[in-house]
Amino acid sequence: MATIDDLRNELTDYDGRNPSILSEIAARHEGQPWFLSSLADLVPDEEVVVSEGATWIIKAMVEKGHNFMPHDVERLVTRLDEVTAWQAQLHICQSLVHMSVPQKVEPILKQWLNPLLDAPRPFVRAWATDALCRLCDKHSDRWALLDRMSEDEAASVRSRVRSLMTKFEGR
Repeated sequence: MATIDDLRNELTDYDGRNPSILSEIAARHEGQPWFLSSLADLVPDEEVVVSEGATWIIKAMVEKGHNFMPHDVERLVTRLDEVTAWQAQLHICQSLVHMSVPQKVEPILKQWLNPLLDAPRPFVRAWATDALCRLCDKHSDRWALLDRMSEDEAASVRSRVRSLMTKFEGR
């Protein structure tokens, strides 16, 4: 059985551009019960390619319908402040739509997401908006967030906001 160190070593082969190696890693380990949990532990890795690779695989796995266990989501969320690579931040924001976030870590997640609304990268802002919008408890909070972000200079952010407004209309 592979260990987390073995998985980390595999992720260091990622060049930061071509995700085919990440697809191969996912295909090789997809059925292993330890795999998603180990990826969660590698998300805050100090080596950027490891963090980006782990989050890319997590995103791909949850989009395919793999369930992230609540305790893994908790571990992931409590270490998000250590994630500094913008692509890793983006992958996490994009993955959240497919994850069930335990209520006890929602405040930590919101605290991590809020500064990303002002991130230099438009896609990070767009997907942080998406994630925060889904975490809003109150209708008025959601619409205040969407109103704020609808003024963003980037077309990608405004497009995401329009999509969210359509999704949440009437709710």
